[in-house]
Amino acid sequence: MLLRNLIESGRPRTFRGSLVTKSRGLRLTAALGVIGLGTGLITATPVSAAAETCQYLSPTPVAGSDVEPPLAVDATCADPDYNEGTFVVDSKQQLVYTDPSGQTIPYTEVKGHFPATNTPATLPSGVRRSPTLNQQDVVWRFPAREFWQNRSFQHTYPLQGTGPADLNEVDLGFAFTNGAFTVKVNPGNPTGGYRVNAAATKLAKAYANQHYGNSTQINSYLWGQSGGSGQALGAAEGTTGIWAGVIPAVIVTTGLTWHSFQWQAHYALAVPLEKRSEVRQAAEVGSGRSIYDPLDVEQRSVLDELLKGGFPRLGLGTALTQDLVTGGEVPVGDATVGSLVGPFPGVAGPSLVYGPGATAIRALDPTYEDDFWSKPGYAGANPPNYLTGAKVDGFATITEIVRDAQGVPTALKFDPATVPALGSIGARNLDYYVYDADGTTRTIDTTNPASPVFTLTGTLDTTTSTLALPANPNVLSATAPNSRVLLDALDVGDKIRINNRFFLAYAHYPRHSILDNGNPAYNQYKDKTGKPKYPQREIQLANISSLAAMGGIKETGNIKTKVMVMENLEDANSYPSVAGFYQQQVEKTLGKRKADEMFRVYYQEHAGHSNGGLVQGIFNQMVLDLVAWAEQGVAPKPSSSYTIDSMTQVVQPHDAVNRKGLQPVVHLTANGGDRAEASLLQPVNLSATIEMPPTTGKILQYSWTIERQGVPAVTEPATVLPTPTEKVTLTRPITLPGSGEYVVTLNTIADRNGTTGTSTPLQNFDRVRVVVR
Repeated sequence: MLLRNLIESGRPRTFRGSLVTKSRGLRLTAALGVIGLGTGLITATPVSAAAETCQYLSPTPVAGSDVEPPLAVDATCADPDYNEGTFVVDSKQQLVYTDPSGQTIPYTEVKGHFPATNTPATLPSGVRRSPTLNQQDVVWRFPAREFWQNRSFQHTYPLQGTGPADLNEVDLGFAFTNGAFTVKVNPGNPTGGYRVNAAATKLAKAYANQHYGNSTQINSYLWGQSGGSGQALGAAEGTTGIWAGVIPAVIVTTGLTWHSFQWQAHYALAVPLEKRSEVRQAAEVGSGRSIYDPLDVEQRSVLDELLKGGFPRLGLGTALTQDLVTGGEVPVGDATVGSLVGPFPGVAGPSLVYGPGATAIRALDPTYEDDFWSKPGYAGANPPNYLTGAKVDGFATITEIVRDAQGVPTALKFDPATVPALGSIGARNLDYYVYDADGTTRTIDTTNPASPVFTLTGTLDTTTSTLALPANPNVLSATAPNSRVLLDALDVGDKIRINNRFFLAYAHYPRHSILDNGNPAYNQYKDKTGKPKYPQREIQLANISSLAAMGGIKETGNIKTKVMVMENLEDANSYPSVAGFYQQQVEKTLGKRKADEMFRVYYQEHAGHSNGGLVQGIFNQMVLDLVAWAEQGVAPKPSSSYTIDSMTQVVQPHDAVNRKGLQPVVHLTANGGDRAEASLLQPVNLSATIEMPPTTGKILQYSWTIERQGVPAVTEPATVLPTPTEKVTLTRPITLPGSGEYVVTLNTIADRNGTTGTSTPLQNFDRVRVVVR
């Protein structure tokens, strides 16, 4: 199939006689059985000429969805769009990786792409979203032969990224030093699912066989976090023979992609910022306060709804961040570029932001907004106080249209008497619907049926009664200009319906979109007989919310390769309970014995929506354990033990022996609790245990960090154990230097083999609060 010396230099070359399409670059085709290299021909093995074409599992999309049907992909079938006949090699070059110690590893980098093979007009009836609409870029990196051990690694995510934020990149040092070449797909659109990854991996294996002169099995491993976990789950359930193992991290299961943002928006809507700040402070270690203390009855009910949806109670302590520009607390989703975490909405807590699914709800469930505000059973028909206080709705009359030199509207000026007053959330998430002067004829841009545009976007200044129309301010999407169809419909005297009706309705959507898969998050919306308490939408869009990432399938737990799930207990986006729920699906589908042969789930404390940072070493260990499981039959450590309580919170055993998992278990107390109060110069007794789950590793070191409000944290030099051990017991009296509130943290690092300086440090910590008066 795919051969050594595909490109003689880094300069793209044209395949002579290609029967596919004309393209700059080298096209691999089995139709001719040869690959042209400018001055000669090299014989190719025409694998796909004899291979059967992969078949779609159904002729049409899942009901209510416009995502292409799932393709059944195995190791031998040929994807009709992504194969050696369509793949174009763009460049090849020899590079060198240098690790932090100075070790160098030569490697070969091959870049190529799969061209788009469809347009919206050529897609089958009912399909509007398909990876075939866009070019899909691919990068392979092959280390020198002495570093390769017949395996490949791939990190997947449905969106493109750059630099440290590129979730389609694998750390080359980790891959190369563990015997793997890397596969990267830079997606052209978010609907690639597992198809493009599978094709890129199959071709990479064929290339590796030629590159290395290999004829033995290559074991490939795929992982993805957040949206990438949907691709990983789809790969585990939708393919056979491609990957030896898959790791979905901080996973999103059906419905969560949308509902998590909606639950969080509902909480942020009902609970003002200052009260959310009080809740955050109450959720912190040793606060001495209840998270419910700042809230009234309505707000407590909404907080309970959020928690029962699966939002981690521990995550409430990370729901705000400090803005470096203003010095004040803001929801993470409202943070400015100068904040500690950047302008990424919903990364660590509830915020007034739109999440995925808003456009789909408008397009596929167009009556929802009006139904919410008019029909019995919806909150809008009998609104609670917070909903009434937030609502904005009124028709503003255009008195002037300001245009640029090209005649494009840049601002609208309104009759001040017609501009509606803002509510409790101000101008956040306002829509600007375009109506004719009669106030009844509305313009909607349906140029792209898969993504209609319902509203203008802009910034409203109520002091001047002006709507500025620059670019799309929604930070969830790339900046884009306003719809030309909507702009062209504007005339003086027309009306703009300034409102937040849809956003307020959007925040309540989970009540009316109960999943049918048994997820316990939705029990709160059912009566004692199991019937819904609220009206349900005719089309259950949440059931199809993850289809694009998962390749057109809904997860059922029917995994076909080994799977390890990583989930973190402070993850405010992928709620911890869903990992346990997915384990239940796997066990129900496969049976507990078969599930134990193919599946593990590991929970980590004190980590959020990432497989990096504190838990990067644990994740790396999972990868190595997965490799040993798949290639040598070495069973990995048992899954974490846990229960899911009536509030949909994950609860783990106190001790390491019963908790299991991979993470050190740290327990720290101050005078016997998580909070101690002391007089000035009065010592406080700290007691701690650090313990590893059985056979998971040995403790290497521990350190102490002391923080005081308004004072930089101080971390003392680490205490390195002379002999790594599985359990450490500590006592320490501490006298703090002045009055105030202190947080004392005990940090620890362990390693599977008791070795320092590895890529697999196993980390954890615990905290106590000390109040000195």
